[in-house]
Amino acid sequence: MATALTLLTLVTNPIRADETCSSPYLARIEGQEEFVYVWTLGVEGLGDGVDKLVVVDVKPGSPTYGKAINTSSVSGRNEAHHAGFTDDRRQLWLAGLDGSKLFIF
Repeated sequence: MATALTLLTLVTNPIRADETCSSPYLARIEGQEEFVYVWTLGVEGLGDGVDKLVVVDVKPGSPTYGKAINTSSVSGRNEAHHAGFTDDRRQLWLAGLDGSKLFIF
């Protein structure tokens, strides 16, 4: 009986996923993003070998759609790992696992 009741509860009350750290600014975002920011891990022997931020154009219809339109190398290899926008989305903060440096764009 308890199993049937639990199952009935799950069916009638669907589980809703929610972003863990939602910013109040998210409500102001409309439509599709125009750019994707990719925080890449530097690999020794490839390119300049350091971590970099790569900006990709994802605006449909753009002549550079799907292409990297800008890159910015940072100092050294920091084991690029995580990034996040400030609540007002004016700055992008990047960090790695191998050090205490923050890169602010």
